[in-house]
Amino acid sequence: MTCSKRRSNSLRPKSIGVREPILLLLLLSQNQSMPTIVYSVKDPAGKNIAATLTAKHGFAASEKHKGRPCWENQEGIKLIELETDIVDTDYLDEVDSADYFVMASRHKAASGRPTLTVHPTGNWGPSADFGGRPRELSFTRPDKMKLALQYLMENELEGFEVSYEATHHGPTIPKTPLLFVEIGSSQDQWVRKDAAEVVAGAIMHCIQNDLPKQQNAIGVGGIHYPRSFTKRALETNVALSHMIPKYMIEEFTPEILEQAIRKTVGGVDLALVEWKSLKAPQRERAISILETTGLSYERT
Repeated sequence: MTCSKRRSNSLRPKSIGVREPILLLLLLSQNQSMPTIVYSVKDPAGKNIAATLTAKHGFAASEKHKGRPCWENQEGIKLIELETDIVDTDYLDEVDSADYFVMASRHKAASGRPTLTVHPTGNWGPSADFGGRPRELSFTRPDKMKLALQYLMENELEGFEVSYEATHHGPTIPKTPLLFVEIGSSQDQWVRKDAAEVVAGAIMHCIQNDLPKQQNAIGVGGIHYPRSFTKRALETNVALSHMIPKYMIEEFTPEILEQAIRKTVGGVDLALVEWKSLKAPQRERAISILETTGLSYERT
């Protein structure tokens, strides 16, 4: 069901010596977490990012994945193309055994503002109009999201805004963590080669690197592009997990908070509350919910 790399016999060491480092590399790679990068054939930004990965990051054609093209690099990282829309891929657990998924995707906004974004997925409320399931969040990796965000900022394109996005849309894959790295917000940006190069670089950077110990945080309040959470992550040792924006705050419950905590790889250390964005009754309700879990919080 999953694609596998064709290993050349030339990589099998016949004796200890010059080939020993190659053997050691192969043995180490078996113990490293192996992610899969995913994009949809329906998504022009995803196809643009995938083309950059295959052209500049060592991905070569491998066996087909459920009848669709698949590529793999020397580290064993896979890149797979899907026919379904990227937000409708709740089934990925069933067809791929990745440790986590990185979704290369477009970001769409009515403003058309050029943006490079990173976010987890899920639906806070009873609607699931854009994939996933109602009142269900995905598992996610705050460390990998922060690494991608840092790379996007360090390689920021002129005219583009770099930001986290609040948790929204699907998929909500049952078992495997995921994160989205996106080009936004219109066709003009989706097909730009320079944007694809930066996002492809961010994807590889977050996969190939590890962060020192961070404080994982749930974000409460703020706008859809939570600038205060983005700033906090870029300037301190905090890494954001799920973020519930102020326009969804009425859907904030002890149950959905517990789910956000449980589905954060590495656990959650605190909550950040975007204080000024919330009205007094909303703040009181949010704090009351946070206190039910014993989770400490800080105002931003």
